[in-house]
Amino acid sequence: MSTLQGLGGAVWRTWLVTLAGLAIVWAVSVPTPGQAVEYGRFQEFTLYSKTGETAADFKANVILMFHGFGSAMPNGTYKMFNKAFGGTHTVVGFNYDYVDVASNQAELQELYDRFLVDRNLIVVGTSLGGFWANYFANHVGARGAILINPVVDPQELMRVMQGENYSERRQKTFEVAEDAVTAYGTVHPVENPRTEMLVLLTKDDELLPYREAVQAFSAASGAEIEIFARGGHSLPLDRPDIMAAIRRFVEEKSLP
Repeated sequence: MSTLQGLGGAVWRTWLVTLAGLAIVWAVSVPTPGQAVEYGRFQEFTLYSKTGETAADFKANVILMFHGFGSAMPNGTYKMFNKAFGGTHTVVGFNYDYVDVASNQAELQELYDRFLVDRNLIVVGTSLGGFWANYFANHVGARGAILINPVVDPQELMRVMQGENYSERRQKTFEVAEDAVTAYGTVHPVENPRTEMLVLLTKDDELLPYREAVQAFSAASGAEIEIFARGGHSLPLDRPDIMAAIRRFVEEKSLP
């Protein structure tokens, strides 16, 4: 049995509420699948940018960010990256659907075609967003990817989370059904990754077994793993040692 199965649903739900409790929600219309990458805040199939650039205004260096399960863009991780790199990079966050795998794949392709072709792209993801960041970065050949306590086995996560869930950031209840469990089993990063990755893990991650990520990414070419003794599942990115690792990687993968 995977270690993830030892995590009760109540533990996950407490974590989600803690992460999202300070959200300020804007009411925005939600584009239907196939019309994604409209600008919006929190809602699925929207792109978030603090400064609201159009694609033509994007800088040569772009950082694309993926939130975790139950979260949404903008979140604290987005704000930290925008504060650290917004002067030199366009920092945008993509709001995917937690359970609609097929629509996510279609919308990500549209996102790339409309906004990211010919950009120097670094992809960032936390938790379940780390899984999607890994998938997307390697499929489009991004310059780099930063995966922060990433989910390695999303199928197992979906099994743990089956049933009704609530997202504070999106102010909505959603269901994880068996079809989401099945669908996540069909999504895999490319077998021969083209993207160099920085994988940030913590030994005291209370939600995900960090050794599973170590095993998974140790075998991946171009993956650099940094393990911190403390930091929990939600790494404090303003901690000097953590931000130093991120800044070094971003600078290495960015155009001058």
